[in-house]
Amino acid sequence: MPKKGERVLRGGNIHYEVSDRVRAIDCGGLGVVQLLVEHLRLAESIDEHVKVLERHLPYRESDHVLNLIYNVMTGGSSLQDVEERRRDPVYLDAVGARKVPAPSTEGDFLRRFDEGSIWDLIEAFDEGRLKVWASQEDEFRGRATLDVDGTIQETDGECKSGIGMSY
Repeated sequence: MPKKGERVLRGGNIHYEVSDRVRAIDCGGLGVVQLLVEHLRLAESIDEHVKVLERHLPYRESDHVLNLIYNVMTGGSSLQDVEERRRDPVYLDAVGARKVPAPSTEGDFLRRFDEGSIWDLIEAFDEGRLKVWASQEDEFRGRATLDVDGTIQETDGECKSGIGMSY
């Protein structure tokens, strides 16, 4: 208890130790998502359903898809942001890779992705979704609630025709 006139917040008994081995990333949810991908065997499902590449040298379809998903999850908003992930040894360690596809390689992959490939990817994701639902208790599946958000989000497309129709 402080004496009369003393500050209440005086600092505490805190000691910091920093190891030379400390490495961290700012996207803590990535590990949980990777566990889910592994548990649902999502990478295998993507590789089974999506056939975009003739050869896998070295990347498979799942490597490309997951690399793009992880790029967005870790704050990326464009293909160019993949380059930041490629140069981050902590990120590479977190995803268990020596390297990930370059932005130009991802662009090539996406250019090969046609409407059929999109439906194949949806089918792969649906397999995972069905596994999640099947793991739930019967009472959980008794009722489904669709939560719809009517928020209007500002975009960068002011010059696009019809952009103001949502207001």
